[in-house]
Amino acid sequence: MRMGSQAGWVIGGLALLAGCQSDTKSTAAELTAAVPVPATRASQRAAPPRVASPPFSGYHRYRGTVGGQPITVGLTFKLARGREPASCQGSYYYGYGKRGALALESNAAYRPGQPLTLTELSDPEKRTITGQWQASQPAGLVLSGTWASPGGQQLPFALREEYQDARHRQLAVRYEILTEDAEGPLPQPESRLADRSADAELATLERSYLHLLGSDTLCPALRRLQCPSPAQRRAERRAYLRDTPVQEETEGITGITFNEYGLLSVGTYQTGYSGGAHFSHSAGNTIYDLATGAPVTLAQLLRPGAEAQFRALVRQYLQAEAGSRHEDWLGADQPAVAGHVGLELNSLLLTFEEDDLRNRVVGGVEIFMPYAEIVPLLRPDSPVARMLRERGLWRGQPKQ
Repeated sequence: MRMGSQAGWVIGGLALLAGCQSDTKSTAAELTAAVPVPATRASQRAAPPRVASPPFSGYHRYRGTVGGQPITVGLTFKLARGREPASCQGSYYYGYGKRGALALESNAAYRPGQPLTLTELSDPEKRTITGQWQASQPAGLVLSGTWASPGGQQLPFALREEYQDARHRQLAVRYEILTEDAEGPLPQPESRLADRSADAELATLERSYLHLLGSDTLCPALRRLQCPSPAQRRAERRAYLRDTPVQEETEGITGITFNEYGLLSVGTYQTGYSGGAHFSHSAGNTIYDLATGAPVTLAQLLRPGAEAQFRALVRQYLQAEAGSRHEDWLGADQPAVAGHVGLELNSLLLTFEEDDLRNRVVGGVEIFMPYAEIVPLLRPDSPVARMLRERGLWRGQPKQ
């Protein structure tokens, strides 16, 4: 499911994803609030003042059916900000997702609080429309309505927000990505620009944080992934600017490329400037096991002794990207590809920025390796192997 799967960089393991605070209402409370209760005269007299619900924003996962067929839907709601209107984007897939995902997006008339309307596209770049979704209600814990094809066929759909299976195993997380910045005087005068302009006197820092939402954040494993509190984040950014000779730096989350089957794949990136003529760029991915909150390392992912084969396969893909130049971007002198490996719906994802590759390819490189190619290299007891078995993608075993 390619949803904003750009280059990313993981900085210090859980540095961007550490902490244990949640400031949202529980899903259970929301569910209770969503169930209408018949009013009596007594309850009308004693009814408390009506409290406005929090804005419906961030990522939400739904399970349900369209035309009786099981589907999984992921939608990200963004509130209006400045000149940017409110929007909703996402994707969905049938069954286990082996045939890929279809994109969903709101149109220009989207209004929070109004019945949700989405356009379905098989190819967002070519704007190939394959359906229209018209819900009977605004975005919320449940969605139901009608799907219509371009030819006029109509099917009913019914969806409900869901993050755990029947055994209460965490399948996915609800989240939003927070981007915050800070600025301060340069810590070392010698790091200032030669022209000593006003901009050169100021250091700037921008960071992104993964903020988990809902009652799921109370699970002990997920506390490890929660971002720090606002005060902790501010203090950390101030301390970094005070102690680090950097003029400009950005540590960002480019997107969540997989959030299913108990696995979370986070793409991140870093750019920095400390003087001179060159900005630094790094990118990568990290896979997290939602059962433990811990990252899945390359050593945990691959069979013993399989890293050399894995690197050789990565090199083949990089050379294919290089085309006729036949450049060896990975190179024998490069470190292991750990820190660059992530997940998509039907492929392993690797992202490299120009500083990650020996020839500094402008714009970086992103490659997608189908699971069928890497299954022989995976540990059978790894979380990724478990995900592939559940979907019938492990060594080609069929799953009904």
